[in-house]
Amino acid sequence: MAMAWLFTGDQAAAESHLEGDVFDFGITVPDESLTVGDTIVFTNSGQRPHTVTDRGNTFDTNGIAPGDSASVTFDVPGTYEIFCRINPVNMNATVVVEPDDDPPEEVRIQTFDPGFDPDPEETLRFDPPELQVQPGTRVTVANVGGAPHTLTADDGSFDTGEIEPGAERGRFAGDHASFVVDEEGVFGFRCLIHPEEMQGTLIVAGDPVAEPEPEPPDDEPEEIADPGAGAVEAVAVDMDDFSFVPFEVAALPGAELTWTNRGSAPHTATFDEVEGRVEGLDTGTVSPGDAGVLTAPDAPGSYSYLCEIHPSMRGVLVVAAERAPPEDVEVDTDPVDEADDVAAQPPAEGDFSTPALVGAIAILVAGAGAIVIAVRGRPEESAEDGTG
Repeated sequence: MAMAWLFTGDQAAAESHLEGDVFDFGITVPDESLTVGDTIVFTNSGQRPHTVTDRGNTFDTNGIAPGDSASVTFDVPGTYEIFCRINPVNMNATVVVEPDDDPPEEVRIQTFDPGFDPDPEETLRFDPPELQVQPGTRVTVANVGGAPHTLTADDGSFDTGEIEPGAERGRFAGDHASFVVDEEGVFGFRCLIHPEEMQGTLIVAGDPVAEPEPEPPDDEPEEIADPGAGAVEAVAVDMDDFSFVPFEVAALPGAELTWTNRGSAPHTATFDEVEGRVEGLDTGTVSPGDAGVLTAPDAPGSYSYLCEIHPSMRGVLVVAAERAPPEDVEVDTDPVDEADDVAAQPPAEGDFSTPALVGAIAILVAGAGAIVIAVRGRPEESAEDGTG
């Protein structure tokens, strides 16, 4: 849980690092981001009591009387939506806490939705959607919206379960839940209640993952692989928990497609297209150990599909056109006959720049050193008058 140390009165002033203000009716916080361990001292300058409360319900100052103060120390990096429980609509603010040089022992993610009271135009999302932590780091997920949410790994490695929203569709504080991942890896996650809209990535690594350096350009043009290469008349794909293996397969039109469920959970192979589903291309639910069989479409192209039970499971079917004969197939033609056909073509009269001059054959007469030139296709009038 996010640790927030609370003090009142003179104690707060002794512990202060940054100043905040609570008044009738608003909350102000420092403009700059905080660093882990920083404290905000909130002084009530109004005429009524107010609170400073986390919408994720990790801390609450309770009522601060006019003229008194309360402080909150933020020991967990992340974003905090804070508000006053007595005036929840008008008194809201956001605090951003950055990590320090040491890897944090705990991090915070928030879930948002259109029920989030300070901004009714809010969208379904995780904040942040991507996060990198070290193994053993606690991840706290705070529901600051007005609808229930989960944060669940696509491969089942972690799951917060359903996190309750704030009362009156996010008017008040929601709940939070935590989990710890000890295994290194890259984990996609989503809200199981809003799986298409709310997705993210958690990277668990002992050392920071550096951005790969771009490879120098290759002078040789890259050869683009034919996606339909290896197309066959029968294709087999395994349904694992939670992926299709192989991800991409190639088949000929009308080929038999078989999906075998090798996992422990039920799955489907349901095809989709940009303009809607491909009618009839759906295995339905395939139980563990069973198989689903479909027929490939006749039209060549790339077809994407997914598991409707686990939408993060996706695959691609490439339907290839029928292959043309290989280029090295022998062609039954006679090159000598072709040459004779070309030579038999009538010359264009008076045109020596055309193929009428098929060629010259030089015959070296042995011992005489004479060269006799025979020109084929010479115009008749040139031969008769003896010119040339």
